[in-house]
Amino acid sequence: MTETSVVRPKKYTRAFWIDLGDRVVSTAAQAGLGVATAAGFNLLEIDAAGIGAVIGTAALISVLKAFAVVRSQ
Repeated sequence: MTETSVVRPKKYTRAFWIDLGDRVVSTAAQAGLGVATAAGFNLLEIDAAGIGAVIGTAALISVLKAFAVVRSQ
């Protein structure tokens, strides 16, 4: 059996920042959709501050996770 490895861009390169932006946007969208789904899509009673806090927290964790990854070479 051969071992496959995932190729990830090195930190602080253009590819890293593009990948990070993509991950943050998709994580924020998933968090927002999850909160909206849990609230039953009742747009008249949505707590915008609460949803913003959930989305912001999820995006921040995504960024922190990207910087916390330890790569072995």
